[in-house]
Amino acid sequence: ELVGQQQGMDLIRADTSTRMEIARNSTAQVPIVWCITGMCCFWIPMIFFFAAANVLETCEKDLATFMKVYSLILLLLGPTMQTLITCCAWSGNKTCFKLANRLHVLTSMGGLSLMIVGWVMWSGTTDENCYDTDGMHPNADINPRTLLFVWILIGTITSGLACLLLTCMIVLMVGSVSSSE
Repeated sequence: ELVGQQQGMDLIRADTSTRMEIARNSTAQVPIVWCITGMCCFWIPMIFFFAAANVLETCEKDLATFMKVYSLILLLLGPTMQTLITCCAWSGNKTCFKLANRLHVLTSMGGLSLMIVGWVMWSGTTDENCYDTDGMHPNADINPRTLLFVWILIGTITSGLACLLLTCMIVLMVGSVSSSE
């Protein structure tokens, strides 16, 4: 019987000590998560750094720095939070462990905030001032504004769909609980 496993309509609740023990037992997964994240997602900061190298000095905003920071935070925030949770589990401090688990909300909020800042950066800059289509590009001919636009557009659509699906799941769960009473 697993903690959190669904039995009929009820979920088994686990106290903090049990959840800490589960986190301690999955410590070996932390380096695996870091390695898989690095191997599968290394290209995200790479293309953002290549595009940032193409930003002109005349750009209205510091688009190059934003693109570098944005790509690194997107890549590193999830594994960092998981590492923090595991470290707190090993510390034995229940308050710290609970806080670390609740900080997972910051991962989503951080991503959403960066996406909003991305839209502000994109709308406050122009291709004419930020990218020279005929210029010499050191790594790749990637227009930074186009890359940023495509990335935040996909993120916005995905976030919207996630909110819609989450709402549908909540409605279905409330409906099934209501009908079982």
